[in-house]
Amino acid sequence: MKDQDKYDDDPILLEKVSFTECRSILAGQLKELSKGGSEKIKMILMARLAMAEMGLGNMTEAEKLIDKCRNHILEYGPQKERGYVTFLIAVLLSAQADYEKGMPMALKALHIFTTLDIPVFEMRALIMCGRYCMRLHMTDEAIEYMNRAIEISRSLEDSAQTILCMFNLNDIKSEVLPQSETIRNAEQLVKHMTDTIGDAPSYMKANVYENAARVNIRGGQVKRAKVYAKVADDIRAMLKEDNATLMPDYYIMHAMISAVDDDERGMLAYTDTCISLCRKQKIILAALQAYEIRFKYYLRHGQPDLAKKYLDKAAAMAPGEENHLFASILSQCYSDYYKATGDANNELKYTKKSYEYKMHAQQLVLTHRIKHLNAIHELEIKEKENEIMKKELNIKSQELNLSNHYLQQRNDLLGDLKESINSLKKENSQREVIFQTLFRKIDMAFNKEENEKNLFKEKFDKAHTDFIRNLSNEYPKLSVTECRVCALLHSGFNTKEIATLLSTTERNIETHRLHVRKKMNLKRNDNLNLVLASIKF
Repeated sequence: MKDQDKYDDDPILLEKVSFTECRSILAGQLKELSKGGSEKIKMILMARLAMAEMGLGNMTEAEKLIDKCRNHILEYGPQKERGYVTFLIAVLLSAQADYEKGMPMALKALHIFTTLDIPVFEMRALIMCGRYCMRLHMTDEAIEYMNRAIEISRSLEDSAQTILCMFNLNDIKSEVLPQSETIRNAEQLVKHMTDTIGDAPSYMKANVYENAARVNIRGGQVKRAKVYAKVADDIRAMLKEDNATLMPDYYIMHAMISAVDDDERGMLAYTDTCISLCRKQKIILAALQAYEIRFKYYLRHGQPDLAKKYLDKAAAMAPGEENHLFASILSQCYSDYYKATGDANNELKYTKKSYEYKMHAQQLVLTHRIKHLNAIHELEIKEKENEIMKKELNIKSQELNLSNHYLQQRNDLLGDLKESINSLKKENSQREVIFQTLFRKIDMAFNKEENEKNLFKEKFDKAHTDFIRNLSNEYPKLSVTECRVCALLHSGFNTKEIATLLSTTERNIETHRLHVRKKMNLKRNDNLNLVLASIKF
């Protein structure tokens, strides 16, 4: 069995078995290939192993694997594997809050999965694009991506995936909807999920309940939040394995409940675990949320020094002032701190900063939208360029077939001549008859050659109709023969080959080229081939 056959299982393996099992299978396959397997297959398996490691929360290990295989896969790998690696890079950049670099990668992954018609990963790339748009405050675009993801999930008749898409859509809408409506959407999703997929435990179900708990806490519905949190805990207790990338949200939920209950020990324990996990996974946003919970807890309990300590830690972890979202949140927290400590000057300073960052963030939305449209446009251009390349390759293939057919005719002629000459040596008595036959064959061969050339011209003109038409429109003074010479030059034929194909001399072709340059008004230093390459084809 060939390597490609043996290891070309689709990464949907990650959907069929646990992350731990998947990692074990892939690690075993890599070990099997370690003593001399195909480098290409090794890289493919590394990319898939990175996906499993990411699911287990081993972001550092996943990043190492991606670094090992990304250059090889992105340059030489199959298109499908390029999509997976590009998607993984987008996930890593999202976790690291590098949204501007990550958005083009998410779009590229989406383009690949859409082109290859891999619905499950197309849906996931749509979710990733939606979440990137949300972080960049492009809410309309984010909602559009999520609605497309929901359509795909429904076409797959996969209720669990539909719930996942609806959950992400609610998360995006929470950025612009009133708190009461956000709570209502979260509770409706819980009911829809219960009615649709029943009681089967899954980390996705746990996350839906946890989200309902968080939005209820923010809305002041503490008792209801605790009910949802208890259900989420019960589901997680039944899981054999959890999705570690979603665990920070779980700890944030319990930290928020502990803070509302004035349970300092619980609040510290949950935020500690969350921060530790976030450092391991290089997830910035959840760690900042954990520090914000501590800050608000101690500020509310009249301990401004402790509050300031955790606020400074959050500031040290934040990506910097270039991320206006984080900068605005931190500035508002500093404003609250100085208000609580009676420092009016600093309160005003940071209130002003928070406002300025919000204004900058709003201005950046337009910039992000332009970049987003440019990235989509670039992908469309590349797709058109690929289509043109395929068309040109097809034409070249036709030309080669014609050339091969012509050469075969020549070989047949030479074979006939050889046989005739051998016969001539043996049959002296019939020399006159043989010579007549020989000359007749030569004449027929020349006629065939001329017919082949005419056939080649006819097929070549037909294959290059668009080029010749566009060339004539742009340079109407060119004759039919000059247009044909240009088409042959554009297709890569040299002067000698063109002379043979057009049944003329090389000198005549050179004369045609001079006439073409004159009619195109080209200067001495202008390259005719480059000008022809610019003609739309």
